[in-house]
Amino acid sequence: MRERAPGIHDLQQAVLAQLEDFDQNGLLDVLTVNTWREYIATASSGYPDGTASTALDKAHEFEAWADQNSHSL
Repeated sequence: MRERAPGIHDLQQAVLAQLEDFDQNGLLDVLTVNTWREYIATASSGYPDGTASTALDKAHEFEAWADQNSHSL
């Protein structure tokens, strides 16, 4: 999740609360929330700590899941 996303912070918090509720009620196997900087850098301008590649990998993973499950992003 992007930190301090302008205009959607309340929505982010609501979605996070709902996911945490699902997790507490046993509806999710695992809930992991990662927060990254204000934007996802491209591979060529990635951060030295690897956060860009991690965020991009997660975005691609989620996109593949959506495709496999007839959802769109």
